[in-house]
Amino acid sequence: MITNEYQYKISKAKIKKFQKLINELSDSKEDIDPRLIKAQIEAIKSQINDIEEEIFEYDDIKNNRRVPIDDLLNFKGIPVSLIKARIGLNLTQKEFGELLGVKEQQIQRWESTEYASVSISRVHEIIGTILKSNDIVLGNVIPLNKILSKLSKIGINEDFIINRFSTNRDIGEKGKEPIISNIDTLANLSKVYNWQLLDLLTGTQLKLGNLPQNVIYKLPRGRKQKEVHAYTIYAHYLALLVDSITKNIPLQELSEDPYEIHKLIVEQYSKLSLENCIHYVWNLGIPIIALDDPGVFNGACFRMGERYVIILKQKTRFEARWMFDLFHELCHIISGKEKIHISVDSFEFSNKEERRASNFSAAVLLGKNPQDLAKKCVTKAKGNIRLIKNAIKRVAQEESVRIDVLANYVAFRLAQEGQNIWGIAQNLQEELKQNPYMIFKKELLKNTNLKNLSQPDFNILQRALEYGRELK
Repeated sequence: MITNEYQYKISKAKIKKFQKLINELSDSKEDIDPRLIKAQIEAIKSQINDIEEEIFEYDDIKNNRRVPIDDLLNFKGIPVSLIKARIGLNLTQKEFGELLGVKEQQIQRWESTEYASVSISRVHEIIGTILKSNDIVLGNVIPLNKILSKLSKIGINEDFIINRFSTNRDIGEKGKEPIISNIDTLANLSKVYNWQLLDLLTGTQLKLGNLPQNVIYKLPRGRKQKEVHAYTIYAHYLALLVDSITKNIPLQELSEDPYEIHKLIVEQYSKLSLENCIHYVWNLGIPIIALDDPGVFNGACFRMGERYVIILKQKTRFEARWMFDLFHELCHIISGKEKIHISVDSFEFSNKEERRASNFSAAVLLGKNPQDLAKKCVTKAKGNIRLIKNAIKRVAQEESVRIDVLANYVAFRLAQEGQNIWGIAQNLQEELKQNPYMIFKKELLKNTNLKNLSQPDFNILQRALEYGRELK
């Protein structure tokens, strides 16, 4: 962006130099491949276009005295808005400095670093001076540690903010008020949770908004309602973003028969694998997002009109667990009874709908009646838990089904009877060699164009797709 007359004159001079270079290349008599000359000319023309756009913007702001009042009042794009406001007021950097009581060099430093080190309160004073109004009340900006404290009270912790909203993994000095370089982090947080940025910056009490539909959680012991609520709002926002850039993917008719789904996957992709299951669901017109934030829930499906988005969260490399959760959520979509469904536990059995979804998922992955297979395992083990591991291996071999899926389902069934063989089931799992998150991310990027999002939304989704948690 051009910020002063000197840069304006330099930009005008650059265009003349580039035009001269284009003429020289066009008239060149040297033995150079014409395609290379054409490519060079196109590259120079592109640079000219960029400079011309900056010159036009500078002229437009200055000549039409465009002062972005709304952006200033809402702290939107503050660094650029402040520069545009100065230009729109026809003030040089020296004159602006005199107005604010600082030297010209200070204005130059602020603008060259986009006001990164300037405090929120100082910026507010500058905005008040620009708008010549004492009626703009910001309130007392509180220190960062107090901002983090009031966020924590409603289920949003510091690590989550740093990992999913901070652009540089740093949110500032906790004992001091935020500076402008922190503003994007706080603005994105406000955007997701539908708050006014100024409410976040001051002592105003924050509240979590309601989800578009009522969601009832059946939470395990130790799981906090407010954290699940806060994270669900975040996950729902991500689902909205992905839905907005996947509307071109046609919806396909959903089969309600788990055995037919198993057959279709095997026929289309030759084998049952996580990657092939992901392909299958995406081809139904159902986007999938994998997140690696700890705790809260394992899976969710959100209805967007006639469309759905699935969100999965696991901390394992076990392929069967990922596939199970995927078809568990697909079952909830097929039932069509809920607009939002949250699975806080992969193998929940206290709820009828959850049991139905788990049986459906197991049937898809096994291709045979999972309850019959589980009974066969128990029969072969003669009801002795010590023999169940070998029984599962034998049944899996005899029935030609995946041993890891069968082991999980048998553990799920026995858990309903008060018997715990999850340790045995875990020992029978097959680990993915590739990071499962990257398999999901690859398919998401293949089917979407994130650049169709606004810059803030692009940043929010991009951060969500950054994976750093160690898998077990």
